[in-house]
Amino acid sequence: MRRADEAATAQGRENNARGEHYHRGMAEIRRENRENGWVREYVEPSTNQRLDQARVYVNEELRAFREYKSGRIDGRSLEQLRKHKELLEKEVYRSGEWVSATPLAQAPGEFRDLVKQMREQLNFRFVVTPRELTERAMQLGRQLTPGVQQLELVSGYELHRRDRARKRLNNIRAIVQAREAKERTERETQERETQERERKQRERKELDARKRDIARVVGANSKAIAVAKADGASFPTRELRDAHSDVSRALEDVREKEQEQTREMLADLEFGGKSAHVMEEILAQGRERQRARLTTQIDALGKEATAREE
Repeated sequence: MRRADEAATAQGRENNARGEHYHRGMAEIRRENRENGWVREYVEPSTNQRLDQARVYVNEELRAFREYKSGRIDGRSLEQLRKHKELLEKEVYRSGEWVSATPLAQAPGEFRDLVKQMREQLNFRFVVTPRELTERAMQLGRQLTPGVQQLELVSGYELHRRDRARKRLNNIRAIVQAREAKERTERETQERETQERERKQRERKELDARKRDIARVVGANSKAIAVAKADGASFPTRELRDAHSDVSRALEDVREKEQEQTREMLADLEFGGKSAHVMEEILAQGRERQRARLTTQIDALGKEATAREE
């Protein structure tokens, strides 16, 4: 029993050291230092939560926190993530990020669901570091951990080794910055595509509503004229002429918008040149066939107004 306790204690110390090295190494690679407004092992005064890294020496819009995980993600991680969610919801911090050596797929389902929700609703990211970057962060973190390095004579070889280490660190930073820039570009592209898709959907709905309004107005006018004729009455010529002019202009506006939407759709489908023109004509003819009854009613309004003027 004693040996088991000692083994568990040793394993716990090893896990803690691993987490410490990962945290220190990744924070150094990402330049999360005092000069850039970051504080290590920061205790948030409003909640008394300990944060691995917190950017607090900046204006409120830039306040952010980081959590570094080198080991497995378990129930305690879930509780920690819930508390981080509250910090973002209350806008104590404007952005948050978990950086993990463990893939999200290996986390419990409830944890994955919460990450998904936070990604969609808040300014939150969950980043998994590649194995090579993780190993380099561990190596760097061991070098940066107080009390780990031993005093040694600085030889020409040692100076050369340290120079190589600095170069590797700069290379790692460049890789991380390039990856983050790529992710940022992809995220911005996705946002633009979403906005464009929503715009097209909104315009299609507005156009459909406009077409229904035209059909309703034309139908009501045609019915009113028919009822008036049956009763031996008639509408003033000017009223008929204005009604015909209004619906004709509205229908032309609809046709122009339909043509614009058709061209956008064909461009999205990568139609071009003559084939796009042919397809545009085919679709336009199809739309006109579908509203043949409507155009007949509009023409009838015009003929009625013309007949009165004669």
